[in-house]
Amino acid sequence: MKNVNLLDTYANGMRGNISYRKFVEEYLTEFNKKIVEDNTSYGSFTLAVITDTHAKDTYNSTFYGINGLVHTQELSFFDKNYKIDLKAHLGDVIDGSDSPENSKTLLRLTLKTLNNSKLPFAIAKGNHDDNDKFDEHTFSKKASFNENTYSKIVNPVLYNQPQIKYISEETGLYYFDKGAVRTIFINTSDVPYKLNVMGVKKYDVKKIKAVRQKQVEELVEILEKSSGRKIVVFGHSPLVNPKGESSLAYNGISMHELFVAFNQKLKGKVDNKLDNEFSLNVDFDFSHIKNAKISAYICGHRHIEKNYMFDDINYILLNCSALMGKNHGLTTNYNKKWNRKINEPSEFAGYIIDINPKTEIINVLGYGAATNIRQFQI
Repeated sequence: MKNVNLLDTYANGMRGNISYRKFVEEYLTEFNKKIVEDNTSYGSFTLAVITDTHAKDTYNSTFYGINGLVHTQELSFFDKNYKIDLKAHLGDVIDGSDSPENSKTLLRLTLKTLNNSKLPFAIAKGNHDDNDKFDEHTFSKKASFNENTYSKIVNPVLYNQPQIKYISEETGLYYFDKGAVRTIFINTSDVPYKLNVMGVKKYDVKKIKAVRQKQVEELVEILEKSSGRKIVVFGHSPLVNPKGESSLAYNGISMHELFVAFNQKLKGKVDNKLDNEFSLNVDFDFSHIKNAKISAYICGHRHIEKNYMFDDINYILLNCSALMGKNHGLTTNYNKKWNRKINEPSEFAGYIIDINPKTEIINVLGYGAATNIRQFQI
């Protein structure tokens, strides 16, 4: 990486022991004491969650940069809180605009810092994590990542955890259980890797968000064995918008309707009537399911905080941790209102999510550029 000195100083400890900036440690200590302790339970499934760090191999005091990697590092502050069961990154780990070698290094460093404790971790693939933004700005437009670049970096670490449950490593779908709570992580960047004769991708992952047949098959197999479970699903991108329209290029509505079918204990088939790489034809039978419900889908991608209910499923959107100064064109209005600045708590954003099966409440506790307390019914 070209900013070796920067990494050695600004992100001290990224390659070794975790360290924290003093103001971050003081701020998170207060947040942990005043917000987290009173709104979490040992009987809950409790996650420390970050999303959309958009790490880049550069220093930037007002926008995306190496600060995104530091935010992931500082999520490890919550390792010392014994109520936390899992750390999660919901995608767009990298901005995908650096050279392929630098982007791969950023991915490896993120995996290392997520895997730095006895806590298990989850990571969802984001639409920027295949480095398509870099490709877009080159003369040739050729793919800088090969088909397995992301999976070769992520999968050996992710799937080596004893707590993780999955059917295959291929789809990016897996889950974790604690008591009656099941958290399922899906892959909304499930896109075929196809190149034309010039080496340019047929599908730009940055623009095409989707789920495909095998992932839906695996989800059905898991759900058909989920009686007695209170289920919360996590992913990078929303599946549908508040009007019920698809937020994915392919199969967002199909996935949402599968959740609804599970909640209504139906038997049937998912068939999207397509005749291409994104066609779905999957049978399901949830008629035997008892005492189970998918209550919420939690994601990032939009760089805002928002929530809406559709078909009795809560869509809970989390703000990006990536620094978004108010004078940048890509900065959302939500983040402009925060007037985010480096070396202040507004620089980052993260969450503690407490899923309590007894009270049937999800507490979404935000720090930095995030709402301190949001509460949802399971």
